[in-house]
Amino acid sequence: KAKDSKVYKEFSEIKSGIGEILHYYIYDGNEETVKLVEEYDRLFINRDALMPHIKESLLIKKAMIEKDEFDNNERKVFNYGHTFGHAIEALSDYKIPHGQAVTLGMDLANYISCNLGFMSKDEFEFLNSILYKNMPKFIIDDQNINDYMKFLSKDKKNVGGSVDTEKTYSYTKAWKSSPVDSTKFKVNSGHSNPTKMPFQDMA
Repeated sequence: KAKDSKVYKEFSEIKSGIGEILHYYIYDGNEETVKLVEEYDRLFINRDALMPHIKESLLIKKAMIEKDEFDNNERKVFNYGHTFGHAIEALSDYKIPHGQAVTLGMDLANYISCNLGFMSKDEFEFLNSILYKNMPKFIIDDQNINDYMKFLSKDKKNVGGSVDTEKTYSYTKAWKSSPVDSTKFKVNSGHSNPTKMPFQDMA
């Protein structure tokens, strides 16, 4: 029994690691994603086969850290699947390993994105087929949904009693009588307003 427990723990740790690798691969649109799933069962027997995937995922992470070292802008995309995943971890009393909870969290995020029109059904089904291999056996239903929502409301970066909330911003076009400085927008990427009015009021 002790040996079985050790093997189970090792397999759980591998599944957790694969979940994190999938997280970086899917964000990056990496060609190795399909290969990882095709090799999935073999990775538990031949641990050396995991090394190229670990290296590739770390390179993806490294490139992002170099762009946003302090997690202020672009790096927040790495929250993908994690908010949902952390709530699943807590709901399972941490019986589900982190990486597998994130795997299920990514699938949940994709499902919601699909239903909101941000992702096509084909994209969702393709990613679901990728993630399915590493998903834990866990169901959110009427019996636990309220508890799940409570855990979900607690931000994953709640440290020392503070909450780091990720906000999204949108802007609408509107006619103004004077120039609007788009460089002062909270998120100014993709916005470049003119610095002066192209036409003057002739009245």
